[in-house]
Amino acid sequence: YDLGIVPQLVSEHQLHTLAAVEQPPHTIIVPAMQMFDETAWRSLQRFVHQGGTLLVSGVISRSPHNLPFDPMLTAIRQEELQPRMVSRYEELEIAPGETQHLIFEGEKIGYVRKAHNQLKIYRHGAGTIVWSGLPLELSSNFQATHHVYRQVLKPSEQRSCVNSPLLVARQPLKDGVLVLAVSEIGSFQRIMLDEGVQIEVAPNRAGAVMMKGNQVMHSFGGIHCMHIE
Repeated sequence: YDLGIVPQLVSEHQLHTLAAVEQPPHTIIVPAMQMFDETAWRSLQRFVHQGGTLLVSGVISRSPHNLPFDPMLTAIRQEELQPRMVSRYEELEIAPGETQHLIFEGEKIGYVRKAHNQLKIYRHGAGTIVWSGLPLELSSNFQATHHVYRQVLKPSEQRSCVNSPLLVARQPLKDGVLVLAVSEIGSFQRIMLDEGVQIEVAPNRAGAVMMKGNQVMHSFGGIHCMHIE
């Protein structure tokens, strides 16, 4: 939300279908991976080999049964594949001289594992794998996750990191624009768009409007168009 990007959630058991979709994603994020299905990992590698970008964090060499498997990435040292316990305070090296602090609170130091303390980048075929050895999303410092996501996703809009229950994203179309709104608040919200159109988003709903100029062509989901100025 902070980056103005709406993700699509995909099960690891659906990853094999990526090769058949008409418009595959540019980037896949696998959050805080500690144990992962080896077949799904191979599907991700094929996605990267064809030109995609993959961001993973945590241990990448353990199956759901905690059995080791080879991630088949060059330049990985053997010690980086051995899970280690995290400390309460950890430092992730983003680049030489640049670090982000991660905090693992409460009982997390008893079950959360790490591989290393760096953000590593690998070329794989035509694509890129970005690997954080620390499980970003299990840290209490969401600013570190935000920083890495911004670096990998490279959003076109410069947005401040604001904790907001609303997300409004715009996508240019051939003959207009698609405006998507997502609400995570329990009351109706009214939003004035740049085109002078006011939309109302239902509580905890998402929806979209297709616009041409300042005219609403279609509306979808939990969005109601109020008026045009």
